Amino acid sequence: MPAVHFAPGNWEIVQQRLTDKPPLLEILLGGILTLGAALFVGILVLSFWGTRRRKKKDRDHHEIYREPVPVP
Repeated sequence: MPAVHFAPGNWEIVQQRLTDKPPLLEILLGGILTLGAALFVGILVLSFWGTRRRKKKDRDHHEIYREPVPVP
């Protein structure tokens, strides 16, 4: 079995990596990607909702009105 080390041996490297500047470009790209995905899902939901409303409206519009037949 290979030896597994859970703790780093050099704490100076860990401290340096923790205090480095955050990768701003990656954060911005991730935010843009997240907003784009949310916008896409929102447009998709609105599209399905509008199609459903339109179909319901057309279905009600094309119904034929019939006078009730008098029962003797």
